Amino acid sequence: MAKTIYNNKAIQYVDAINLKRMNRDAIIRKRNRSVDPTYILALIKSHDNINTKFPILFSMIHNDKELRLQIETGVEGIEPIWIDCDIKYGKFIKTMEV
Repeated sequence: MAKTIYNNKAIQYVDAINLKRMNRDAIIRKRNRSVDPTYILALIKSHDNINTKFPILFSMIHNDKELRLQIETGVEGIEPIWIDCDIKYGKFIKTMEV
């Protein structure tokens, strides 16, 4: 079941440290969607804050054992990134009231 993860009251996000963890898992397990780790590091560095919150634009269960996430980078002119990760990483997804 696919769904958008925001409404006019709250938005879900992942912080920089857990974004790195999720992406590392995707690379190690050769999942369908991952991002070059140097890009993730550069992205975090460009925000100049390890506590940066990256909004999750879309989430769905994929292959009955993975989460497929579309994550906004906050970089103008750059498409959001897609990452597949183990469902256990869902615990790192937080919700923020807006």
